[in-house]
Amino acid sequence: MSQREPNLSIAGRLLFFEVVLGIVLMFVLGQFGLPGEPVLVGVWLFNLITATYLFKAAKAQGKSAVFYGLVSVFGPPGSLFSFFRLHSNAVWAGLGKV
Repeated sequence: MSQREPNLSIAGRLLFFEVVLGIVLMFVLGQFGLPGEPVLVGVWLFNLITATYLFKAAKAQGKSAVFYGLVSVFGPPGSLFSFFRLHSNAVWAGLGKV
């Protein structure tokens, strides 16, 4: 069985919590009649941490770290794209070693 990339695992957890907490905070602020734009800015800023871990995971896998890092900086959709591309590469590499 292949080793899991720790940076990719951390990025996945951060991305999950980023999206879930962003949605919850948007609903809570909406219930109080407050604007949700500060939450979007916060999610985008928190996404920079996730992008850093995706950059490190791409580098560890021998992929273009700059490409995956730049795509991830564009927000959660870019990070989701990068995460699933890197995760699928790790899964296929693990299947080849069985």
